[in-house]
Amino acid sequence: MLAECAVIASVGDSRAYLVTPSHSMQLTEDHTVAQLYAERGLISREAARRHPLRNVLLKSVGSPRAASRTCVSSRWRSGTGSSSAPMV
Repeated sequence: MLAECAVIASVGDSRAYLVTPSHSMQLTEDHTVAQLYAERGLISREAARRHPLRNVLLKSVGSPRAASRTCVSSRWRSGTGSSSAPMV
């Protein structure tokens, strides 16, 4: 990537990752019922991957709740493969 800053808007069950030669870092979370359960401590993150509601979206493009999308920005030094923590 040539730029040193990225801004990502996320809605639904797709995730964004920052991948460098030395590591990868998940930048966004799913907007699913199973993810919400995991965030609230009702189930483990591992259980969320197999949960029957893992594909039921809380937010989707075109829905009223999509207005509350997740935005993440991240900075890194180009050429070094290192990244600072994402800023929400």
